[in-house]
Amino acid sequence: MTFPDATTITSLQWWGLYRDLCGEPCQAGNDFVVAFYVNESGPASTLVGTYALGASVQRSATGHAIPLGGAFDEYQYDASLNPPLSIEAGRRYWVEIQNNTPSPCLWRWETAPKGTDGNGASLFDADADGYGDSDL
Repeated sequence: MTFPDATTITSLQWWGLYRDLCGEPCQAGNDFVVAFYVNESGPASTLVGTYALGASVQRSATGHAIPLGGAFDEYQYDASLNPPLSIEAGRRYWVEIQNNTPSPCLWRWETAPKGTDGNGASLFDADADGYGDSDL
């Protein structure tokens, strides 16, 4: 995400689902960690803020189902950032959201296609070696 003007992020809202290792719906507690990165030497190369939100994130069922090889309940998450994160104008920022759920129940972050409120760009660190151009 790139902001045309300097701003401060005080809260976040996102959506996701839970599924087990067999692809079935499941429920788990939340232990969220949110990190913000900025492009320096590549995509999401410099960490600029980390928030260990734990279970303080508010979770609510949206009443929608996500068709992902089955019907999974969609959840909305709301969190306050303390301290707020200051954002510089014109720089590309990335947000990383992890939910350290106990196995076998896994949390999945819902993404938006290009052309909606998001820009459709995402990174996936498949090799757990940090983000780079190959992870786009």
